[in-house]
Amino acid sequence: MFLGIDGGGSRLRLLLVDSDLRVIRSVEGAGVNTNFIPASEVHRTMEETVKTCLPEGTELDGVAMMVLGAAPMLEEILRKQAVIGRIQSLSEGEMGLMAGLGQPRGFLALSGTGSDVFFLDGNRREVIGGWGLLLGDEGSGTDIGQMGLRAAIKAHEGWGESTLLLELLLTHWQMHRTDMMRQMCEKVYTASNPRSVVASFARKVADAARMGDSAAVSICRSAGHAMALQMVALIERVSATVEDISAYAITLSGSTWKGSRQMFQSFESHMNATCPKVRICWPAYDPIAGAVASLASACGMNEETLTRQMSKHLGAFRFEKPEDWPIEGG
Repeated sequence: MFLGIDGGGSRLRLLLVDSDLRVIRSVEGAGVNTNFIPASEVHRTMEETVKTCLPEGTELDGVAMMVLGAAPMLEEILRKQAVIGRIQSLSEGEMGLMAGLGQPRGFLALSGTGSDVFFLDGNRREVIGGWGLLLGDEGSGTDIGQMGLRAAIKAHEGWGESTLLLELLLTHWQMHRTDMMRQMCEKVYTASNPRSVVASFARKVADAARMGDSAAVSICRSAGHAMALQMVALIERVSATVEDISAYAITLSGSTWKGSRQMFQSFESHMNATCPKVRICWPAYDPIAGAVASLASACGMNEETLTRQMSKHLGAFRFEKPEDWPIEGG
C-alpha cells in the first residue's frame, strides 16, 4: 500500500491506496504549518488524522509526503502507527507538477493559503514567492481573503464601493452590523491560526465574483495578475540559461484557482501576452494524487500504466474547474 500526504496551512490530507492506485481511505484534518500554527495543535491534528487513516500496525510499501514546517514530527507519528518500507519527501513543486502534468518537470503556479511559483527540471529548482502574508503571498487565498475583508469593511464604513461581500461576510461569520468591529476583530485576532481564518473568506470572494460583484471580480483579477507577474519573473530567470523555454509547460496547484474563472483568465491573459511560447495546462489532479503517483513511479510503474491507473481510480481527486467556467462547446 502507498500513503500520500499533503500538509499545508489550511489542511492535512492523507490518501491511502493499494499498489494499483485503488483508493482504500482518504482522510482530512486541519492545517499543520508550524510557521503559523502552534506546534502542540499541529501535533494533535497529525496524530488524530494518522490514527483515523491507519489502523495500528498497518504495513506500507511507501509514504510520499509534502509537509510544510513539521515533516519530522509527522514522520515520528507515522512510524509509531505503521510499518513503513520507504519515505519519500516531496516539495510543493514536485507534488504539484506530478499531479498537474504527470512529471516533476516544468513550471507550477501555486495558490493555496499561501502562494509561490516553481520551476523544476532534474536537480534544478527555482522558486519565487512563499514569503507569508506579512511580507508577500500575493495572489494567494489569504491575499484574496484579506482584500475581500477590507472591501467589506470599507463598504460597511461608507468609504468604499457597495459590494455583496459585506452581506456575505455578515452571514458567513454570523455577525451583526451594529457589533461588527468587535465580532470581526475577535474572530481574526484571537484565532490560533488567523491566516487560515482570513484565507477562508476567499471562497466568499469567489462566490461574489461569480455573481458579478465588481469589487470581487476586481480582487480575483488582481490575484491572477499577481500570480502572472511572479511567473513571468521566474520564466525570465530560467530563460537566461535554457535554450528552448517552449519545451516546458505551466500548470497550477492550490484550491484558490478553483474559486472563480476571473482569476485564471487574468493569469492566462497576462501570460499569453508576455510569454506566449510557454503553454498553460489546466492540472489533471489535486496535489495529493501527485504524491501517490510519485510513489508508484518510484516503485517501477511506467508512465502509460500510471496514467491509466490514475484515470481509472483517482477520478475523485481531479482538479476541478471553477463553477462559472464556460461550458465546453457551448
